[in-house]
Amino acid sequence: TLSRHPLFQICLGLESDGEAAFALKGVPTGPVEKVSNGSAKFDLEFFLRSGDAKSLRATVLFAADLFDEVTVRRLATALGEVLVQVLDAPGVRLSGLEVLSGAERELLTGPWAGTTADVGDGSLVERFEEQVARFPERVALVDGERSITYAELNTAANRWARQLSSYGLGRGDMAGVLLERGADFAAAVIAVVKTGAGYTLLDPDFPDERLRSAATDAGIGVLVTGPRLAGRLEGPWRTVSCAPGELGHLPGENLGVELTGDDTACLMFTSGSTGRPKGILSSHRNLVSTVSGQSYGRFGSGEVFLQCSPVSWDAFSLEFWGALLHGGISV
Repeated sequence: TLSRHPLFQICLGLESDGEAAFALKGVPTGPVEKVSNGSAKFDLEFFLRSGDAKSLRATVLFAADLFDEVTVRRLATALGEVLVQVLDAPGVRLSGLEVLSGAERELLTGPWAGTTADVGDGSLVERFEEQVARFPERVALVDGERSITYAELNTAANRWARQLSSYGLGRGDMAGVLLERGADFAAAVIAVVKTGAGYTLLDPDFPDERLRSAATDAGIGVLVTGPRLAGRLEGPWRTVSCAPGELGHLPGENLGVELTGDDTACLMFTSGSTGRPKGILSSHRNLVSTVSGQSYGRFGSGEVFLQCSPVSWDAFSLEFWGALLHGGISV
């Protein structure tokens, strides 16, 4: 592209006032004479020169068609503040550096930040079970001609969760869910988080190689699937192929696994449009806050959410948990 310099856009140089000697055998050398032509060769150039043992002098050149002077001054000030912090505490981590002034931080966290909502530290499981207790007979899912209440969905998920727990799935583990979307799929997703594990959703519409790659990268220990799909994905994990209806002999009460907002809820994969799909972990707090105290959508017991996004897409979380954490209906 001709829109930017082919090598780099920002230059940082540090020079010393000392008499540095540079010599090449058989080639005469001398000091470089600086010539100013009033133009900037790059977007930004920071030139630092040591004046004495305790100070640096700096010159900043910038492309005037890209930056305003006030912006560049703010950048230079921030750099100076960072250098002061590093000098005061050479062992400070990069994450511990403060690049904003007090006034700037107040501006960003004040009027520009909008309103904030305290979503607490409750997990998906806790929030869902609260809705079950409030609206046990309310419809939670519509699957074709079937309508499943919150109490029915919770009981099915609890039974499946007990089955998964008997196979060793628990807090900190990862399970793959390979099922067609429907009531069984919803119960399986809830069952996984009830065990304390996280889930990665494997879309049956994807090629087998894509599913195998995702399951391997996620490090799943258990694959939750059904008889029709179980043969598509073989690996070192344990395959649990059944349906909640086959688990009627198991107790349907809540498991009571203690979880916090920091526990892993799911692992989603990018589309892979820029290369190999990459897994992204999301905590219970991430997903709860996505559908709590937000202004971009309406969440409540009177809302109906259509499940129209692919299960592998991040919008699935909004459509699925957006309904079930507020007493709404998922269709």
